[in-house]
Amino acid sequence: MKKKLSMIAASCLVAAGMIAVPVSAANASTACDGVTIKINGTAGGEPASWAYGHSHLTGKHYVGATTSNKLWYWYADNDNGSTDKPDTYYGVRQC
Repeated sequence: MKKKLSMIAASCLVAAGMIAVPVSAANASTACDGVTIKINGTAGGEPASWAYGHSHLTGKHYVGATTSNKLWYWYADNDNGSTDKPDTYYGVRQC
């Protein structure tokens, strides 16, 4: 019972963004780390540029803005390699 409660508590902390999850994890699309990646590389939505973020199975995500209280605002790069559509807000994480 004690182990089950600690697993539930850990899951709640991850869901609340209070525990950093490694970028390699499947749910790490708003993690507190990344690398420099090229976004909007195909003509269309926005000009190509470099941003701090990561790529994984669901696409490229990058930090579009940060605040003084360490909120990171993540955006999805909607570039499928043949067309680039305007990027969209993806989520926020306190880091």
